[in-house]
Amino acid sequence: MTAADLAAALDEVQARLAGAHLVAEWLHGIDSRDLDRAMATWHPQGVLSFTPGPTLDGSSAIRAFAEKTWAAYPELYHWAANLSLTLTGDSTMRGEGRITALCVKPSGTAIREVGIIALDYSRTEGTWLISRQAVTIQRHDPVGRELPA
Repeated sequence: MTAADLAAALDEVQARLAGAHLVAEWLHGIDSRDLDRAMATWHPQGVLSFTPGPTLDGSSAIRAFAEKTWAAYPELYHWAANLSLTLTGDSTMRGEGRITALCVKPSGTAIREVGIIALDYSRTEGTWLISRQAVTIQRHDPVGRELPA
């Protein structure tokens, strides 16, 4: 293995770790209501879309959506799984995974959403950020009972 091969392999490993870390930080930020943590994962011109649902263009729209979601659901829990990441260029990467969310309303009732996330990442000045996240919600179900307070 040449030095160039080693450098390329290390760059790919670092990129994939960054992609997984960004998804985790985004979801931990949302679940813990830490707006700075959540927004630190996004490119300023990032796009977050939901099918069905809205398309949010730019960090201001994503920030407003997070705050609106927190107002509607005092408790949020997200899980991401099966994240597959592929470098598509020197500064671009794509990802796909599965996501589950448990959203608890002020009344204590909850809904569960399950879907697919598709991600695009970009690297600027050595830093990876999420540039697009498309969530396709496949199931949106009431949990069926109130959760204990």
